[in-house]
Amino acid sequence: PPVGEMSKRRINYYKRLGFKLNEFFYEQPPLRESEGPQRLMIMSYPDPVNEEQFLKYKKDIFKNVYKIDNI
Repeated sequence: PPVGEMSKRRINYYKRLGFKLNEFFYEQPPLRESEGPQRLMIMSYPDPVNEEQFLKYKKDIFKNVYKIDNI
């Protein structure tokens, strides 16, 4: 989420490239056992997507990156 100066700058950089900041949050699973999940926002190109449209990509991410089949 755009909470700090660096994250706001990063979002604006991608907006200048034509990406859209979507209005829903995505919870990234913890990458280490000592950490909790990370709350993120999704940017898409060239058009915004809604949470339902993103679900297909989320399933692929969880299966192929995190090795989690049941989301």
